[in-house]
Amino acid sequence: MKLKKMLLGTIIGITLYSCISVVAFANTEEVRVYDVDTETTSITTFSYSGNETADEELLEPSYGTVGQESADPEEDADSFADEKSVIGSDVRTRVNNTTKVPYRWTAYLEATWKDGSVTTGTAFMVGINSAVTAAHNVYNTNKGGYAKKVLFWPGRNGNATPYSGSHVKKIYVPKIYKSENQTAYDCAVLKTQNALGKTTGYFGIRKQAKDYGSIVVCIPGYPAEYSKQMWKAKGSIAGSSQNLFSYKLSTSAGQSGSPITRVYYGQWYALGVHTTGAESVNIGTRFGNYLYNFVKSYR
Repeated sequence: MKLKKMLLGTIIGITLYSCISVVAFANTEEVRVYDVDTETTSITTFSYSGNETADEELLEPSYGTVGQESADPEEDADSFADEKSVIGSDVRTRVNNTTKVPYRWTAYLEATWKDGSVTTGTAFMVGINSAVTAAHNVYNTNKGGYAKKVLFWPGRNGNATPYSGSHVKKIYVPKIYKSENQTAYDCAVLKTQNALGKTTGYFGIRKQAKDYGSIVVCIPGYPAEYSKQMWKAKGSIAGSSQNLFSYKLSTSAGQSGSPITRVYYGQWYALGVHTTGAESVNIGTRFGNYLYNFVKSYR
């Protein structure tokens, strides 16, 4: 009996310790959800383990009903980029065929604000009816908070909209960005009214723990000076931290929200989101543990 009590005590102790360890190790983060139609805000949460040591985690891409046959994932894989931030010579090139992967997953975004102004940006598909963009494209305290209306066209090519478009119904923004306006969390998930991703497909998302080094990436987006045209920049990552990338790829206003992309295993993955132009390097948020799990929870 005494031995049984000792064993029971040990088991209870281990169980309690395990529970305490899990609670201490887990992170619960608040997210603000804005309903564009009702103009109301609610709060939701997502949890993640805090494990930055996992070498790689993937959310797989989809090719939709258009199919992978129209994709050429090796086209740019190894040949490879709000004030205008052209660094050195402007090496951007226009994407003429926006119906190919990964360009049909990249979208032209238009936001109308409460003060009546209209701004443009870029977003990219990550689910059947979900997309990712820079949070500042849809939330700006200087313009009254959340955008009053957000419209979205994947693969737009000037006035041509091969996959139609959609009204954005809900906007998910991390509380830490909304309260502190931090570049490292400048990321939003959009829920679209139309399930465009069923047709177009959508990007995979990749997280890796180690430094990305000087890998070559492609950044497609919609610079405002080239009205509704998609352009891409390609080049090397200059530096990476847990939540940020820096690179010397030319960007300009309108490209905020563009995916930072690369081919892995013959398929296109987004590694982060372009957010900020600067003089010597440009900046993007990286899908580290926080943002990877944020997108995973609401895609």
